[in-house]
Amino acid sequence: MSIETQLENQVVSAVRTVLSSDDSAHSIEHLDEVWRLAKWLMQSTPARHRIVVAAAYCHDLKSRGEVGFSKAVDSSVEHSFPLLKELGYTDEEIATVGQCIYEGSWEYYVKGRRPSMAEAVILRDADWLEAMGAHGVARVFAFAGRYCLPIAYLDLDPDQPVRLPTPEKGPNPPFDHFYSKLLWLRDNLITTEARKEGERRHAFLVHFLKEYGLEVIRTTDPTGPNKNGKS
Repeated sequence: MSIETQLENQVVSAVRTVLSSDDSAHSIEHLDEVWRLAKWLMQSTPARHRIVVAAAYCHDLKSRGEVGFSKAVDSSVEHSFPLLKELGYTDEEIATVGQCIYEGSWEYYVKGRRPSMAEAVILRDADWLEAMGAHGVARVFAFAGRYCLPIAYLDLDPDQPVRLPTPEKGPNPPFDHFYSKLLWLRDNLITTEARKEGERRHAFLVHFLKEYGLEVIRTTDPTGPNKNGKS
């Protein structure tokens, strides 16, 4: 077993002991997938393995339901410090992991800021790719179920989407989430490989929204066209 694999196993084991279990959309499954995508992106974009694996597994260490929506990133960073210390990370490495998590977060992007280090670029692209596509759609509705949110379909055009505001203090219904975040991820991916994969996953999001809208309309008139005049 390589040193890198040993570290990965140690990080996963440690995170499992402290990870919140009340949010299936941000579970160990989510962290595993972000790390898998990060490893793939690092094949073409060099980054420090020790930093990325720690950031990938610690970026959602604390759930929004546990600490509040505005505090989730800060709390995840804070709780990663003792965990990484136990794993033998130096103070400098721990600070770098924290910076990576901050810079790779959606909140950092919303403030108009761009990652300054390769590790944060990798984390952000991996996390955003994981939020797109079929698995991303599944996570949206898992998250909505956790907070008992209504589905609340929005009759908007995903090909020319209206950008809805990002909620600041709490969760928004799933279709609001598509139009406030998910449909805008593709154009802000950074690495070449992520942008290529993002095109495919974005196309799936658009297809899903169109198909959902078609079914909602056909519930009223099963034989009629959808609202764009297409049968």
